[in-house]
Amino acid sequence: MYFGYELPEDIRRESFSLPPVPPGGTFDARFSDGYYLNESNEATILLQGESYPLVLTSYSSRVDESVEYVVTERDGVEHRVISGESIELTDRNIRLVTVHRVGGVEEKLLPEEFSLSQNYPNPFNPSTTIEYALQKDSYVTLEVYNMLGQRVEVLVNEEQEAGYYQVVFDGTKLPSGVYVYRIKAGEFVDVKKFVYLK
Repeated sequence: MYFGYELPEDIRRESFSLPPVPPGGTFDARFSDGYYLNESNEATILLQGESYPLVLTSYSSRVDESVEYVVTERDGVEHRVISGESIELTDRNIRLVTVHRVGGVEEKLLPEEFSLSQNYPNPFNPSTTIEYALQKDSYVTLEVYNMLGQRVEVLVNEEQEAGYYQVVFDGTKLPSGVYVYRIKAGEFVDVKKFVYLK
């Protein structure tokens, strides 16, 4: 779960939504709004299941990892943790805890790895969105090819900072068919297919 991060403007918050809570007895942990990312400085975490004792560990992506968090159980018991520290919850009746950030500066969530997501919608007409993530600053090329291997569009061709990105591809000028889009970011290369239907 990601807490206290500022989500980049070009990333949809819906990308961090969770499916409905599973049946009772199955372990589940989520923020009270049904997401696994919370951008505020205070949030409630809902807990479900029989996996006790439950260990909560704090990790920070900040270079300065001195930011401190206060985790409060329902009976008011507080635990103060910094990055890398853990707390253990042993009371099986605990179904929610609140977490509050003390100090520190909000920081954008950074990806743990390079990735290229499947476009949406797919098939599409006339436009579709492609999302990708950069683990570190990289020179990025994102290109679209037809099935003959001919490049039909260059969507990105520039140095970009680590983070999450979205690009909208408009296929209006192309004939219907199957295309591929390819990303190269440093040593990372990935290719995916998509379908344009007029």
